[in-house]
Amino acid sequence: MAPRKDARERLQDAALELICRDGYNGVTTRAIAKRAGVNEVTLFRLFESKEKLLFAALEREADIEQRLPPGGFPGTGDVVEDLSRIGNFMLAGMLEKAPMLKLGMTEMQRRPRMWRRIAPAPRKAIELLTGYFDEAARAGLIRKVDSRMASIVFFSFFFRSFVMTTFLGKDMFMTMDKKAIRDFSSLFVEGLGKR
Repeated sequence: MAPRKDARERLQDAALELICRDGYNGVTTRAIAKRAGVNEVTLFRLFESKEKLLFAALEREADIEQRLPPGGFPGTGDVVEDLSRIGNFMLAGMLEKAPMLKLGMTEMQRRPRMWRRIAPAPRKAIELLTGYFDEAARAGLIRKVDSRMASIVFFSFFFRSFVMTTFLGKDMFMTMDKKAIRDFSSLFVEGLGKR
């Protein structure tokens, strides 16, 4: 039997669930507390406000390090295979967190501080990719490139699909399955040049 989550975790889960569904202004602290199975006073004692509760929940969810496989994504010597694994992981993570990311994107203008709680996730993904490209270049697996630019380009392909899927219901240009991700990874690594 799994251990019961503490009040802090239950409140964060409830806040994300309800606010992602009904919007920030559409949810009361009373509804969040009720969904979490705690007294509303507990919410204020632990977080002081609905905004601070939401920010704590967003920061928790944006921590991608906790979702990385043990050992991260060490290079195997096959860059296409490595990038395919990383791409599948990134897209799955984005789609899993779609309601939260959609909330951040739609509320960004009204609540810019909300986006600052979510932004560490894509920044961390780009940082991890940058490290991977630097290491692959040192190992002679790829040519020396601006690894940060390569990371942003690689990440953007998956972010594009995530945005389309989240806001339109599907990627209008392609089915993002393992084959498509592998094909993109191959194109990314090999480029368009003739051999």
